[in-house]
Amino acid sequence: MSSDNFILSYSNLTSEQQKMIDLVKENKNVLVDACIGSGKTTAIQVLCNELPSTKKILYLTYNKLLKLDAKHKIKNKNVERTNYHGFAYRILKQKNIATSSSGAIKDYLETDIVPGFYDILVLDEYQDINTEISNLLIRIKNYNPNIQIVAVGDMDQKIYDATTLKADEFISSFMVNYEKISFTQSFRMPKEHGKMLGRVWNKDIIGVNENCEIEYKNKDEIVQFLSTQNPKDILCLGSRIGIITEVLNTLENNYPEKFNKKTVYASIRDEERIVEPKNDSAIFTTFDSSKGLERPICVIFDWSYEYYEWRLSRYNVNPTIIKNIFAVAASRGKRKIIFYNEYDNPLNEQMLKNCALIKERPVHFYSISDMFDHKFNEHLADIYSCLDVEIIDIKDNSTIDISPNDDLIDLSPCIGIYQEASYFSSYNIKEAIEFRLKSKDKQWNEKYKDFVARRDSVNDLILFLTAMETNQMRYIEQAIVDFVTEEEKELIHSRISTLLNRDEWVQVGCNFTFTNDLNNYSMNISGLADVVKDDIVYELKFVNELSQNNFLQTAMYMFGLNLDKGILWNVKNNKAYNIKIKDKNDFANKVAIAISKGNFKIDNKRINYEASWTKKYNEEAEYDYFMAECNNVAVIDVETNFFNEVVSIGVVIADKNNFKLVDQNYWLIGEREQSPSMYKNAYHIPELEKYGIKDYVVNTYDDAIEKLIQFLDYYNITDWFSYTKFDHRHLPELHDLYNWFDISIPAKNVKTNDFIPKDSLTFKNGALKSNWKVESIYRLLSGNSRYSESHNALLDAIDELKIMQMLELTYEGFVTNTRIKRVNKNDESVARETNVLVESNYSPTINTPETICHLNSSINESNIGYNLQEIAKKPREVDANLYTNQDWNNKNLMITDNTKRSNYKNKLTLQAQSSTKKVVKKSLKNKRRKNSKVILTIYLVTVAVYLLVGLIIAFILR
Repeated sequence: MSSDNFILSYSNLTSEQQKMIDLVKENKNVLVDACIGSGKTTAIQVLCNELPSTKKILYLTYNKLLKLDAKHKIKNKNVERTNYHGFAYRILKQKNIATSSSGAIKDYLETDIVPGFYDILVLDEYQDINTEISNLLIRIKNYNPNIQIVAVGDMDQKIYDATTLKADEFISSFMVNYEKISFTQSFRMPKEHGKMLGRVWNKDIIGVNENCEIEYKNKDEIVQFLSTQNPKDILCLGSRIGIITEVLNTLENNYPEKFNKKTVYASIRDEERIVEPKNDSAIFTTFDSSKGLERPICVIFDWSYEYYEWRLSRYNVNPTIIKNIFAVAASRGKRKIIFYNEYDNPLNEQMLKNCALIKERPVHFYSISDMFDHKFNEHLADIYSCLDVEIIDIKDNSTIDISPNDDLIDLSPCIGIYQEASYFSSYNIKEAIEFRLKSKDKQWNEKYKDFVARRDSVNDLILFLTAMETNQMRYIEQAIVDFVTEEEKELIHSRISTLLNRDEWVQVGCNFTFTNDLNNYSMNISGLADVVKDDIVYELKFVNELSQNNFLQTAMYMFGLNLDKGILWNVKNNKAYNIKIKDKNDFANKVAIAISKGNFKIDNKRINYEASWTKKYNEEAEYDYFMAECNNVAVIDVETNFFNEVVSIGVVIADKNNFKLVDQNYWLIGEREQSPSMYKNAYHIPELEKYGIKDYVVNTYDDAIEKLIQFLDYYNITDWFSYTKFDHRHLPELHDLYNWFDISIPAKNVKTNDFIPKDSLTFKNGALKSNWKVESIYRLLSGNSRYSESHNALLDAIDELKIMQMLELTYEGFVTNTRIKRVNKNDESVARETNVLVESNYSPTINTPETICHLNSSINESNIGYNLQEIAKKPREVDANLYTNQDWNNKNLMITDNTKRSNYKNKLTLQAQSSTKKVVKKSLKNKRRKNSKVILTIYLVTVAVYLLVGLIIAFILR
């Protein structure tokens, strides 16, 4: 219906579109429900041209592209066309009030400036209105009480879930009296495809495009077909890492003259895009970014049930929004819509309609760097209100101009990494790459070895890291290497040096958890702060404009590290801000509400978060549980999939007096074995046989729990250990049956771990601020700098037991988190005894640093994409790198004579408690044995009947 070459008039419109214009000319408010591809924007543009020039019209659009299109096609000089933020920005600029494009509406609403006077207000895409925009519209209407309103949109095309506002309810109350009409003809869709989408949305969509074809092709067929097409006609949609990027890389590698950085736009993010596609470029982007885009040819990847289900299972998503995202993506082609067809379970109409497939997850994982993306704007504003933000007076506000792009390649992430990697001496870009390689397939490891042999500069390595994160080879094959020149480098370094030295503490880790008992909701949050200096968090950015989320991220690092002050610094324009948190508990509660989209219920009677600095350690606390019955303890480790479900359980039994290995066991849950997970390659490894583990696959999670409890009971276990709460949270069935203790608490504290260097950075309670996870502590204790976790549940449990052995604490020392040693030392501050060749009852640990897939469950799909299908199909490999960990002498395993012991004052009471726990344990096991319970009941009833019959017969005979 629309054309770039001419402007349509009233006579070119359909009867439905003409009806809208007729009603407006009758001075009526009109609400239009316009189906996908129905020419709603074209109808609005014709409306603006048809209205008399005496009418002053304000035409507001949601996005910038619609604004530019309107500006080109509307000839009526009395029409002001802009997007919402641009409208507020213009008003403030006229009054010489400084603002930003993202903060313009908020800043304007804080003034009493008159918005202007208009006769007609036209709103395009009304379904995307949020609370802030609604307040702007109310302001406009308050100053123009008789304004006529025309609102056009489609609630079924709502694909943004960033507001608590119900747009349909708002627009109805805002317009008050109005005529509602529908646009049902889709000029983009063929007849049957339009009907299918109509059934999905439960509305009429009449496809009238007879020239559009629906096709299905495999990867090779898609590459071959696209290679013959003009790039400007191509739109490819799918998750960022997967088949879509394989097709992109193949086209650019095999047909570089046609497909390259000048002719192809490939997105790396959905928000705050630095590079925009051109009218004559091919576009490779996500479903989430597809709205407003259309090309003659649209290729749809990831049209599969697995990907759809995965999107529905993400944290706190709105299933209707996910359905809309997929359906909108399937409507972007005008001549051909091609579906990639190499899926075992392709998405169909019924699957798409059934969008209530969300699986509840007991623990949710978030990364501070992106945890505020795609959240409700109103909740984010509540968090921001908890901050004291003050701009720092810096005289030099000059801008360091560095091109953020190389043609259509977005270099902004490279520049952000560069300013830190090139300046700070402790920032090791190779370590960053090698860490990420652990979760990539073997192909990427081979690429890195070949690449680093040829190109080893900081710039080269940053480009490789970006290519690995985006899966776009254009970063190492096409992007300019000197994306920051020597002159620009000196400007950056000179600016950073005004506040920070080269040897500052960088990439500082923090981790904390939100938990409550009101709705059993738990959220684990982690992140790396850029710099910590003098107890101040520094967050460095290199962007055109700081966003609200940047301030929230900085505050989260402050909270996680228990530091009172933070500085957010945009190095590009040298604008910096002091940040303080007014009330930490209030801040934490609002963060919990925001990132859970209101699903986390605040318990006002307690603190709803746990962090290392919130724990109170009492060095004189007694362990009062009854310990005499059992001489053994258990160490348990679990591995989970991307749905946060337990897939495997490993357990070791050890002598509590010397922590020598007694027995071990392992179970793999068959029904979850094929589910997507990061370390799937470690489920079946040959080393299991060395430990006597053979028939370890069980059908269900309940089967595994039953066998675990039987195994623990066989050794009369009362206490079990794990490294951090992760395993404990994933095994709720054990909570009421056994006592649990966290190995990481004494392992990361200088008061209980003599091996931690004295100059390590710690919190006031002695806990390490960073480098306290399993790998770091194991390397510290063993002296084996090459050690890495195997990510097999049994082998990891064995390694955690080794940590307990090497820490040299007694059993009571672990359960009380106090320094009660099994070993006497002349100098207790010695960090490590080296070169001790000793007897050991442990087999070598297998390390598998290479994994097949890179799909971190805390990474948002909109940032790097996802391809579940490829994960399920690719064969798994195990790269066996055997490292023998340091062993320890028998004398180091004995308790010294002067070891402090508990008095067991409440021994009798605790014996009773132990008996009670056994009853609870039996009850739980009976619940898990439903079939056995039924059989037992039948048996007892039968016996009772026989006894009763016997008694009756005996009575009769008497």
